[in-house]
Amino acid sequence: IYPLYITGLFSALALQLNSHGLASFKQAEFIVSLALLQAWIPTFTERVLQPQCWFLSCIVPYWMLHNMLYRKISVLSMRQLLHVLLFCWLAPLVLLFCLATLFHNSEWYLDHHWQDTRGWTDIIVIMLKFHPFCYMHIYVFGIATACLYVKMEGSTTSYSGTSRLGDAETRTRSLAVNQSGSGCNPLGILCLNYGVSLGYVGLLTIFVASKWVPVGLSLRLGFLAPLHGITMIGMVRNHDPLSRFFSYGWLPALGNLSYPQYIFQFVCFSVWGRAFASFGFWAFLAACSVVGYVAIQKPLKELNCPLRPKAWGLLAMGIVPLLFGGLGQLSSYSEKMYPPSPPSFDVSYVNGAIDTRLVIDEMADQSMSPNVQGSFYINPSLLFEPTTQRLVAVVRKHRMRVETMSGLEVEVKYLTASGVKASSGGVTYQRIIWESEIGISDVDPMSYTLLHSLKKLAVFPSQASFCEIRPTVSPHNLTIGQLVADGPQDPRLFISPTSELWLSFFAYPVTSSPGEACSSHTGGKMYHAQVPFHWQEDLSDGVLSHISTNASQLIGVDRVDYHKHGPGMNDTSFPVISSSFPKGYMTLRSEKNWLAFTHDATLYYITDMHPFTVTRVVNGSSSRVELARSYYYPLFTSTQMQHPDMVFHGGANPLLMPATDMRPSFFLGVFHTLENGTYVNYAFEFMDVDCKFEIIRVSRPLPLRLSPKRDASISRPLGFVSGLTQHPNTQRIIFSYGSSNAESRVLSMSLETLEGLFT
Repeated sequence: IYPLYITGLFSALALQLNSHGLASFKQAEFIVSLALLQAWIPTFTERVLQPQCWFLSCIVPYWMLHNMLYRKISVLSMRQLLHVLLFCWLAPLVLLFCLATLFHNSEWYLDHHWQDTRGWTDIIVIMLKFHPFCYMHIYVFGIATACLYVKMEGSTTSYSGTSRLGDAETRTRSLAVNQSGSGCNPLGILCLNYGVSLGYVGLLTIFVASKWVPVGLSLRLGFLAPLHGITMIGMVRNHDPLSRFFSYGWLPALGNLSYPQYIFQFVCFSVWGRAFASFGFWAFLAACSVVGYVAIQKPLKELNCPLRPKAWGLLAMGIVPLLFGGLGQLSSYSEKMYPPSPPSFDVSYVNGAIDTRLVIDEMADQSMSPNVQGSFYINPSLLFEPTTQRLVAVVRKHRMRVETMSGLEVEVKYLTASGVKASSGGVTYQRIIWESEIGISDVDPMSYTLLHSLKKLAVFPSQASFCEIRPTVSPHNLTIGQLVADGPQDPRLFISPTSELWLSFFAYPVTSSPGEACSSHTGGKMYHAQVPFHWQEDLSDGVLSHISTNASQLIGVDRVDYHKHGPGMNDTSFPVISSSFPKGYMTLRSEKNWLAFTHDATLYYITDMHPFTVTRVVNGSSSRVELARSYYYPLFTSTQMQHPDMVFHGGANPLLMPATDMRPSFFLGVFHTLENGTYVNYAFEFMDVDCKFEIIRVSRPLPLRLSPKRDASISRPLGFVSGLTQHPNTQRIIFSYGSSNAESRVLSMSLETLEGLFT
């Protein structure tokens, strides 16, 4: 297995160095991979170049122990073998049950993030998923299954202890096949004759049921082992119709490509760099697998030379020092050639893009509310301040809590197709409260770590009360629900018409008394405010001691949008937005993700994505906007016709991209679609065409990393891009986003990589 593995490893290394430079080379992790120790050391398992090859770390010691294990197991009686199989099946399930009880959560393992090794939970999850100790029972299960098959057949012949279960030819020669099935009960005969069909039906049933029943790590740790055992027995017996089908001449030959495909899958994906599910990718992977098998694996398998292991060892001993020596000589120049990779513990490389976690939790000062269970820093917005070129970050601190009152006796009236109906009885009143505040700091543009403590940006008085929107009623289960937002939401930075750093965010208006209902039917407002920074650092304690954290010139804009029936609207049919609804228009929804940008010394808002609606802030009255452009982008219209439940929302404030020799200046923005709880984020380009803003093109989905969901208000993991900026030196595009309402992340990519998403 090693020659093909080392080929894939060096191929992955070459691709990484080509995409990210020598600064991305991690010597310790590479040595661990060379020695096939990645699964043994949890802190390296998820960080190595070829993480999918973790099982090779397991199979090598299993093969070393094979003869001893077989000698111990082959002498057991059939009853004892059944006990061994039962123990190997139940032991991991009992362990998972104990861990769920210990953590008081059946899905405790979801707290682990890929490449995170800071806590004991992370180490336990990584060991359960990859460590050789946690899969030894499955190897023993396979040996015991083979021995049980021999005894079920009633054969006196057993296969040689020097053979391996993975060698199909040896196993077939060694296991005696008695078609009578004498000595077996009817269930045993059924498993012998139709094990493949029974196994596949059981596997299909469990995979379908897993969509509704959480199975978690149990499938990985051997819950399906009995079905795999039955399938293996049926394959050897070759009586089952499926077994005879799989024994056709060309199918076993096709199985020779499974190992090269296992090795090359992510290497091919990195080279291909296109849609994963495309036919072209699978054809490319199959071609690489054929080359790997014919050129490397097959010749070495046929080479029966006792010096072969020693030759490969000597070759490795000669190549590795040369490789490390050459990389050591070039390492001093790496920072000049390429930007260093972020030193975060949670970094991934995706087709030329770098995705890293923005660590904030430990960097908040006393001005922010205390970190309590369920509070997360999400939806960051990063922007380079125009005068000092500091990378500024604003982030929303979010916590959800639920207040429930049951047994309220009320009468509910609601409208149906047949008229007004009424229901009465005990109802449940549920208030979902979002506690929210804005924090601000500056960020190292190379590592994406906070340079100073996160400070609270006081956009409202500390004890302010916010109006509450009307609750919604579900007449079918007599439930009243109300969402209450206690603070500003989703801050976004932008450059004002006067080249100053400004902030936009959504909030419900401040009221004089708690619990007061919002007067406007749309509820909240969009606010924009100047963010005054002085950036005078106190070097003695490393904090921004002279930073002003009070937003100035806080201005609120009524969140009212108009939609005409059908896609045939034009600019002249849209009146100036005011507080009243003109005849012939209807409000479908009120978009809260307004996107601010500056054009020709004027502040604009994208108030809706579909129809694409741009409004300008009225000169002399920063609290009023008027329509500048609105039309239906054909791609969005056709998409929504195919997906009627899909809606389009704003994401990050647009970024002005300067003109080049190839194209004029344009704006780069981000939006997302929402359908059945699924968020998909896209970049898009628009420009001013004859004084009319028009969308030019839309990218493929942005490659975001989604964290496990920890917020009950979302149904599945999601990503929400809320910030967009460009590095002034490297010209890399930086997307900042919230992941599953649980953490803040940064996705950085070159202009070439971004262009690839548009083609």
